[in-house]
Amino acid sequence: MTEENRIPRFLYPSLEDLAGLKSDKVTDETLEKIRAVLCDEIDPREASPAAAQWYDRCYNKPKKHGHEMKLCAVDDLLGNHGTESIEAEGDGYYNDEGVHMCPAFTYSNTGDTYAATLLRDHVESEWLVASWGDALDEYEQENELGSYSKDTEDEGEDEDDPEEEETSED
Repeated sequence: MTEENRIPRFLYPSLEDLAGLKSDKVTDETLEKIRAVLCDEIDPREASPAAAQWYDRCYNKPKKHGHEMKLCAVDDLLGNHGTESIEAEGDGYYNDEGVHMCPAFTYSNTGDTYAATLLRDHVESEWLVASWGDALDEYEQENELGSYSKDTEDEGEDEDDPEEEETSED
């Protein structure tokens, strides 16, 4: 995959970068708040009651301005369905901002594999706005990781299987 075809990643996304998240329920004001959370301008707990509640319930507190708190706050601001992780088959784990054992990506779950959302790329420690389906497809291509397909299932089968011939003669 060439760099020009790659989904853009951002250390701190601009409002223009976040525009793909806009919908009927996500206003310009919400996008400004999301950007402020991601850029450490406001505490995720101040931006989101869900992030504040999660932080308060944790025995081992996450970093106040860490990617976990930010993604929790953004998920709440977007009105999505929680945060999820993506683990590619045959892949390892990564360290991101001092958090160990991170999967390749975490994201705010929209409920639709190919709807735009906010993802955290733990390999590069950057944010991206894309669908999690597109991000996983890109990641698997870049890292030559296999995903399930009919072609890989059929590889081990022998076309001249004697058992098949015997059954076809009956």
